[in-house]
Amino acid sequence: MFAIFLIGLHACGKTSLGYSLSMAHNKEFVCTDNIMEQRFGMQISDIGKKFSLELYREKENELMKELCEDEAIYDAIVDVGADIPLSPRFRDWMQNLGNVIYLKASPETIYEHLTKTKYVEGAKLPSIVDINKIREAYYTHHKFYEMCATNIIDIDGQGKGEVFIKTNSIYTSLVREEIHIEFGIREVGEEI
Repeated sequence: MFAIFLIGLHACGKTSLGYSLSMAHNKEFVCTDNIMEQRFGMQISDIGKKFSLELYREKENELMKELCEDEAIYDAIVDVGADIPLSPRFRDWMQNLGNVIYLKASPETIYEHLTKTKYVEGAKLPSIVDINKIREAYYTHHKFYEMCATNIIDIDGQGKGEVFIKTNSIYTSLVREEIHIEFGIREVGEEI
C-alpha cells in the first residue's frame, strides 16, 4: 500500500487527474481543497474574501493532521492544496508515506487554464486573473514542490490524456515494484 500525492499550483489539473487515476485503479480519491470547501461551506475562492488567511491555514493544518492519522490515506490518491507542500512537516509526511508527483506548469500555462471560460465559471474564480500574482505564486512555491517531489511531470503543452498516461505509468511501475518487494519476485538478471 502506498499513497500518491499530487502537488502543484491551482489549475494545474491535480483534481481531474487524481479523480481519473482513482477511477482507473479503484482507489479512494481525497481532495484537500474540496474538504476545505465543505468545512467552510463555500468555494475556495470565496473563503479568502470572508475569512483571514491565518484562520484558513489553521483549518488546513487541522485537516492535514487528521489525514496524517487516517490509515485509509495510506492507499489513496490525494490532491493536495497548493500551499500544503510549503510546510516542512507535511512535505516529510508525504515523502515518507508515498510518492509525490509534482504537476509542474509555467505561470503562462496556469494563466491559460484559469482564463478558460469553463474553468472560471466552474470554480467561481474572479473574472480577472492576474498573471503577476500567478508568477509570484510560482516562484514562491516551485522550490518547495521540487524539494518534495518524487516525480515531476511538466504539463506545459500537454493534454489531459498525455498527463494521465505519464502519471499512470509512474503509478503502475510503483505497483509492480511493491509486488516485487512484497513477494520477492525477481526480474531476469535481478537479485533481491
